[in-house]
Amino acid sequence: MIRLFCFISLLSIIGCRSHNHEPSEDLKKAFSIQQEALSIHQEVEKLVKEYGAESAFTKRLKVWQENMVEIEGMAHDHKNCTHNHAPSNISVTDKEMIHVQQEWKDSITVIKTQLQSL
Repeated sequence: MIRLFCFISLLSIIGCRSHNHEPSEDLKKAFSIQQEALSIHQEVEKLVKEYGAESAFTKRLKVWQENMVEIEGMAHDHKNCTHNHAPSNISVTDKEMIHVQQEWKDSITVIKTQLQSL
């Protein structure tokens, strides 16, 4: 019985440590892309106010924010954050996460380009 308890304790310790691993280089790159997208978003928010285009862009920006995919193990600024923080059902590799974040960044870049063409 003591051996069983020790074995279960050891498994739980190992399991908990696996969640605290250092993020891979791919996740770090994905996080960098995510930060770039958030920076572009701040620029877009300023442009929307400057151009008085709230009615045309507010809904699109809200949808964009809600489509954010959080990167496991990488904290982001939650100021004005509207995406869901529940555990994600999305299962992608670290390399695929780079593509996910790039698509998200590309979408805010398109919004910025459209806004600048007004």
